[in-house]
Amino acid sequence: MSLGGPHSQHSHNTTLEFEVGRNATAIVAELAWADGASDLDLLLVAPHYCNGPVESFPVCIAKAFVGDPAGTGVWRSDGGLPGQGDSPAGIQVASAEWQAFDCADHTSCTWGASVSAKATAGAAFHLYATVFYGEEPPQGYTAIA
Repeated sequence: MSLGGPHSQHSHNTTLEFEVGRNATAIVAELAWADGASDLDLLLVAPHYCNGPVESFPVCIAKAFVGDPAGTGVWRSDGGLPGQGDSPAGIQVASAEWQAFDCADHTSCTWGASVSAKATAGAAFHLYATVFYGEEPPQGYTAIA
């Protein structure tokens, strides 16, 4: 299953929500924009990110969105600076990487692929999320046309 959208002129805190079933094997989130002067960032966020004791939540949020997001349920692609032309951005996550943040007690759960801008907010972009079932994404896979 692959979802495309939004095709937006507003690149600040836009999220594409999509369902991931229990038997999903991988998720690929992709972000593309034509404006080489812009620097857009892509986030893939699990439904139960920062799953842990309440007192550790602020540290986890800081780690997920500013530091190293490993083990938080948030994956980032935020390289580059304005003017570097670093489009497209992509994140590929296998099911083994999200087990701690899964909704095992539900048939499916809602994930989010988000785009934000470090600078030059307002750049037009295309945001895609593809969920794979039963197989891993083929090498070189992209939903970007």
